[in-house]
Amino acid sequence: MNFDPARWTSWRTQLRGVVARWHENRLPRLRGLGTIVLWLEALARAFWPVLTIVTLFLALAFFDVLPRLASWLHWAVLLIFAGGLIAAVVHGVRGFVRPATSDVERRLERDGALAHRPLETLADRPVAGDARLWALHRRRAERQLSQLRLSAPDTDLAPRDPRALRVASVLVLLLAISIGWGELGPRLSAALTPPLGSRDAAAPNPLDLWIKPPAYTGLAPIIPAPGDMRVLNVPIGSTIEAHVATGRRLPTLQIDERKTEFEKLPAGGYVASTVIDAGTQINVRQGWSSLGSWPIRIVPDKAPLVGWTDLPHASERGSLVVPWTARDDYGVRKLTVTVTPNIALALPVEPVDVEIAIQPDAKDASGQAFVDLASHFAAGFEVTLRLTARDALDQAGKSEVETATLPERAFRHPVARVLIQARKTLITEGMKTRRDVARMIAEQAFNPERYGGSPGLFLTLRSVTARLLRSPDVATGVDAAQALWDVAIQLEDQGLGEAEKALRAAEEKLQRLLADPNSTEQQLADAAREASQALDRYLDAMREQMREMAQRGELIDIPDELADQMMSSEDLRDMAQRMRELAESGARESAQRTLEELRRALEGMRGQGQAGEQGSSESQKQSAERMKQAMQALKDLKQLEQQQRQLMDDTFQSVDRTGRTTQGQQQQQEQLRQKLGQTTDKLNQSGMPTPDSLGRADRAMNGAGRAMQRGAGDEAVARQGEAVQALREGSQQAMKQMAEALKRSGAMVMRRSGGTGGMGRDPFGRPMREGDQQLRDNGEVKIPGQPDTKRVREILEELRRRSGETNRPQSERDYIDRLLRQF
Repeated sequence: MNFDPARWTSWRTQLRGVVARWHENRLPRLRGLGTIVLWLEALARAFWPVLTIVTLFLALAFFDVLPRLASWLHWAVLLIFAGGLIAAVVHGVRGFVRPATSDVERRLERDGALAHRPLETLADRPVAGDARLWALHRRRAERQLSQLRLSAPDTDLAPRDPRALRVASVLVLLLAISIGWGELGPRLSAALTPPLGSRDAAAPNPLDLWIKPPAYTGLAPIIPAPGDMRVLNVPIGSTIEAHVATGRRLPTLQIDERKTEFEKLPAGGYVASTVIDAGTQINVRQGWSSLGSWPIRIVPDKAPLVGWTDLPHASERGSLVVPWTARDDYGVRKLTVTVTPNIALALPVEPVDVEIAIQPDAKDASGQAFVDLASHFAAGFEVTLRLTARDALDQAGKSEVETATLPERAFRHPVARVLIQARKTLITEGMKTRRDVARMIAEQAFNPERYGGSPGLFLTLRSVTARLLRSPDVATGVDAAQALWDVAIQLEDQGLGEAEKALRAAEEKLQRLLADPNSTEQQLADAAREASQALDRYLDAMREQMREMAQRGELIDIPDELADQMMSSEDLRDMAQRMRELAESGARESAQRTLEELRRALEGMRGQGQAGEQGSSESQKQSAERMKQAMQALKDLKQLEQQQRQLMDDTFQSVDRTGRTTQGQQQQQEQLRQKLGQTTDKLNQSGMPTPDSLGRADRAMNGAGRAMQRGAGDEAVARQGEAVQALREGSQQAMKQMAEALKRSGAMVMRRSGGTGGMGRDPFGRPMREGDQQLRDNGEVKIPGQPDTKRVREILEELRRRSGETNRPQSERDYIDRLLRQF
């Protein structure tokens, strides 16, 4: 390709034209930008106090400080800011200097470091001189246009604001925006619109929100106050219900990141509901506005705690005493004890769960449960016990494992003892011993005179024998063991066994109904009446048994002074009547406490010394023997006191007549002292502590004997008087100790007819009609008037009736409701 100088010159000329036009267009742009920069600098220098005041007010508003102030103080702050803002605007207008065109050119030349003011040169025109020289000067100025620059605005506010208030206000505003993000609009609106009156007269929040804890907690609803930033303790599983009265946009209920949309109501407004299981913040928004926000803390429902207050042990009635304590943050719903045999038995024995009646939703309770497992295959063997408590969410709390020997009943009837022994052999050794067990049962069955010749018992024993001989199945052994238990109970208790069984069933039924919050008052009244009737039948059956024991001489005589301090059958009936009235009046807790007292009293009746039962075990025999020794010692003390008083009278008469005592009186005093030592030994052997007064009585008797030997009659009478006083105090102390011991064991008086306090009375101390031995009313028994509990029930019924009358004033109905809540 050949080089063309003419074409190259043309291209260079066009390029120069493009560069010149670019420079020509760049200058107007720079002049426009320079004008804007100078205006911004001038405005900033004049009005920076205005921006600072606005920034501080926005920060204060976004911190949500002003709505928390008193109304008058809120207004005062607004007026101060408004006055400062007006003053700053006036000062800025007065100090504002409008930038000129020459100022823009000088700014461009200064930022580009151009010499000799080239922009002014381009605008000038020569008046005279060489035109070529001016053209050269102009071309030099045009070449400098490419160096034009415009720097960033420089307000130069440091001398005007030496404390940098403008910077501090911006930092505070950024912090306020970060804290109030999401609520900037409502906070600014609240800061700009203070109430005209007091805060209480301000417009109500359109949001109504409340938190309902689960019903089983028994807690009142939580209603958070608007603007309250305290952390709300919310039980897990609570329900949030919110209502928004106004607004066009659909609100949103938000718990952390979980959102729940409101539903529009036909009558207007919005409603939402959700369950809280987790979260730390509740926020209700409508559009860009936040209607309310509250921090929360989810309170978990802890599992119940359950334990032992004492070691489990056997009661005198043959029940297992389970002393328990349980607590839960919202109440224990169910309590059970699991009984597991510690040894392997031949017949299958599964762990058994026995439910313990407990006050409904008791948060902290303790007590003693009486568990009747005498018929269990593991009775008499070591078992492990574990308590389990459950709450409304079925969370379980377990106690430590305790070991105890499951109580077994001691039988006195000879046939019953043989049958129970056969049953125990079958349980421990299994069906390999079925032929030996069948032979033991058959021997008893073919001696009907030993069990009264009952055809029913004979057929039952023969059927058990035949099944054992015919079938080696384990199921046959289980059925045989149960049948042998039933026969032994029938022989042992006769009518009393059925009565006791019915009484236990009635007690357990009433206990379950008292613990069930859904049971009605009518059900409680019927169950209490059944329990009272069962108690009457049980006491009647026991009275017949006591009569038979009295005929056999197995009852222990109790002094009348001691009997008056102990529980009687009438006390039990009064307790049952009080329990019935409490149950009918709806006082569940009081009725349950009375039922527990009644059950403890009944548990202590069986096997007590005053009943005189002599079991087959060595411990029962020893206990009965010790009781007899203690009773005999009490009688000997009483008799010894009378003899010492009689001797004192004889000694006084001898001294008064002759001035000295006789040899026989000295011997009699020594014999009384020896008798006191024997009585003290009886008390020690019976396990009763020896009263201190008996030691003083012994020293007084010894002193009286020595005085008689010296012939000091007056001193002997004085010492004998001291002995009488000490014997009286010792007898009273021993009587008191015996009464306290019997009360702790739940003993009940069984008086025998023929005693000082039992003449003409049945074994329960009730008056008898001569001849036919029937009860009679001789005026000694006082018929009580209307019980207080019945009066309380009538008052409650009247209050409930008046509470349901809608025509009564609301204030009166509120007062009645407050009264009813106390019951």
